[in-house]
Amino acid sequence: MHQRRLLYRLVILAGSAGVALLGGCVKSASGQIDVPAPVRVPEHVQRGSGLFSMLAPHALVVVGRAAPAVEQKAAAQLAKALREAGGPAHNLFHAHHVNADLELAATHHLLVVGTGADNRILARVPSHWAMNRNRFYRTHKPYAPWMPAHGYYVAGYGVFPSNEAVGYVECDRNPYWAYATNLLMMRRHGPKPKLAYRQIVRLTGNSPAGVVLAVRAFLNEHLLNGVATANNTMPGAMSLWTLDTAHLALPGEAPGWIPEGTLHAGRRSLIFAGWQLADSMMYAGLREVSGQTAQKIWRAKYLTERGWNYSHHVVINPEFPMSRSPLFDASLARRAGGNEFFVAQFASTAQARLAQQAAEKSLNNRGRYSQAPWQTMVVDGVQWQQSRFDFNTTVFGKYLVMESFGKNHVSLALTAISKAMVKR
Repeated sequence: MHQRRLLYRLVILAGSAGVALLGGCVKSASGQIDVPAPVRVPEHVQRGSGLFSMLAPHALVVVGRAAPAVEQKAAAQLAKALREAGGPAHNLFHAHHVNADLELAATHHLLVVGTGADNRILARVPSHWAMNRNRFYRTHKPYAPWMPAHGYYVAGYGVFPSNEAVGYVECDRNPYWAYATNLLMMRRHGPKPKLAYRQIVRLTGNSPAGVVLAVRAFLNEHLLNGVATANNTMPGAMSLWTLDTAHLALPGEAPGWIPEGTLHAGRRSLIFAGWQLADSMMYAGLREVSGQTAQKIWRAKYLTERGWNYSHHVVINPEFPMSRSPLFDASLARRAGGNEFFVAQFASTAQARLAQQAAEKSLNNRGRYSQAPWQTMVVDGVQWQQSRFDFNTTVFGKYLVMESFGKNHVSLALTAISKAMVKR
């Protein structure tokens, strides 16, 4: 818990969601979906994100039955990539069938392609972060006269005009899984089995072209959460709620020494999952903690050998106004802060060191939860500052690097990134 404290605070501050189908899927006598044995993961998947090989065996791609042709094509490409990564032969479904089958929806990862206008699932369980105002305010009134009623709004990124395609990728807990889990927990008699954790990946946007951008970003850029535009520009000025183009930290621009791929050390593994595109609220949180304004922020997310096999229980942290769940922190959700490298680029090395010192100071004045004392630790030639709770930070050139790995994986993570830094 404690070594993740700074990233948790940043995330908290940043907050101040018979089957007929396109292929056909066969159910066994027990009612479960027959999943074939995993096949070899293609080389292009091995080199980058290992997420597909972990999602694929229990993942379904869901698209609207009457979705535009470009969305249907994008969904088919995504389903093919998942099959190549070990998924079932028939993994492409129509949304209305999945929405009507709670067992099917709750026991699979759902990669949902489309918009609320053409995909029943996106209409029923929309994002809490994004809204197509043009569509919503056709049938609703704004809460106040001064509220804008046009554009595609994504909290932390901005308001995008209707005539420019924008895609949005968002990972979250599967709401059908959550509903089914609650039903099982409320049983008065009989066993209360726990369903394996399942995610939903919303691949959406303000138009069919925007949906295609979202699918491409997820497939090619390993984007887990964030927006995708055709020209990599943002629509507004930097503020608490909007991200400008200058601060848009694209995955392809990330420092090359941030580890990608899969790392192993004995029985421990770290699997690179993808990138959380830092939003304006994350920049504001870092500025409040450190007193310095970052030029760019990258968040690289990893999974462990346990995947999402973590306890559902909630850990109460009395120092913060919200509790933490080990399962949630291991998830891909936008606010989940576990198993990450947090890399902030500043204008100079001196500014990066000021940010590091201020961040450490903010963690020290916390009574019995103080991270002090800190000690210097050298890993493969890179000097790290380590707190008494094993939270680690370093300054490498003009970059401030922090981590949020647990005690079982932090050594593997630091060794991998330190070796990569030295090689650069």
